[in-house]
Amino acid sequence: MIRKIRTGDLRVGMYIHDLDISWIDHPFLLQQFLIKDGETITKIVRHGIDTVYIDTQKGGDIPIKQRENSEALPEVEQRLEQLIGEIISPVQPQHRSSPHDFSQAKEVLANATAVVEQLFDETRDGLPPDCCELESITGAIIRSVIQSPYALSGLSRFKVLDRYTAMHSVSVAALSASFGRYLGLTPEVIAEITRGALLHDIGKALIPKRILKKTTPPTDAEFRLMRGHVQLTSSILEKTVGTTPAMVEFIGQHHERCNGSGYPERIRGTEMGTIGKMAAIIDVFDAVTSRREYRPPWSPTHALKKLLEWSPDYFDSDLVHQFIRFQGIFPVGTLVEMRSGCVGIITAQSKNLKKPVVTLFLTPQKTAMGQLQEVKTEQSDETILTAITAERYNIDEEALLRQL
Repeated sequence: MIRKIRTGDLRVGMYIHDLDISWIDHPFLLQQFLIKDGETITKIVRHGIDTVYIDTQKGGDIPIKQRENSEALPEVEQRLEQLIGEIISPVQPQHRSSPHDFSQAKEVLANATAVVEQLFDETRDGLPPDCCELESITGAIIRSVIQSPYALSGLSRFKVLDRYTAMHSVSVAALSASFGRYLGLTPEVIAEITRGALLHDIGKALIPKRILKKTTPPTDAEFRLMRGHVQLTSSILEKTVGTTPAMVEFIGQHHERCNGSGYPERIRGTEMGTIGKMAAIIDVFDAVTSRREYRPPWSPTHALKKLLEWSPDYFDSDLVHQFIRFQGIFPVGTLVEMRSGCVGIITAQSKNLKKPVVTLFLTPQKTAMGQLQEVKTEQSDETILTAITAERYNIDEEALLRQL
């Protein structure tokens, strides 16, 4: 049985099935392992991990009298399904995306990625980033999300591995701009957090490329070095003209967590600003839904459920609920398998967030369709079976994006 327990109940001999925290927030090389000593338990607790999943078939279990306070994995999943259904139950109008929106978004994504890569190169050469250089691309991102709130962030989920850091920055910027508009932030603040998102990882330009491009999980020493990118970025911003308090908050708090387990300051939710809490949610969502050299991506649907499960310990619950309403249970860019066996990609939301618009590209036999086929599930008998990742059917994401 897979059981969710508090870390205070961990004992030597138990088998960790899942650390119940984003992999970008913990230093363990493996997500699943046998606890062989008390030092490992201390390390888990020290990193602010409040709950874990254990596999009782591969290791020890908690005493019978404590089991009533734990949950089996199916119970957790059922509870999350019900809660998400309650969160998105209000019917609300959603902006439709069109082929023109995706075409424009692809151009913005390419241009913005090139600008961020140039800023990284300049930072490596000792030059502070020029915020004026970001004005044009910031405006292009905001115009794109005004025209279609989901197109750019949906497309930017599919990243080229050797350009990951720059593309992640652009994706976080697109999500920040569109989510900021959804929350009703002022145009000035939206522009500032978009610039902050584009620069939020600029400190990684000073970390050796051999670590950034590793094809295996980082060691403890490399993990500590990677965590230092927030301070590096903050130091760079001190020399940058045009930096604003909103940018500083976004960058400085995007790795902080509500329970105080984040970094670099280990501040708690009461000390975090709304922009910092937004940044934390968006950064993790984009990271876990992106392919990395050593980890496959999660589907956006699964990532939303995990964000919900991790709040309020790590993330602000109200903002997570708002983020789920904004994205829909199947965010644009999600790959899905239909009950007919066809495979498609979510290309638009509808008034019913459980019934988005799907563009089909694989037949039930998992062969390429001669022509993409749009299905409005709100008006069709065709329904979504489940969200999937590209690995399920060896889908060439770059080739798919070229067709959209």
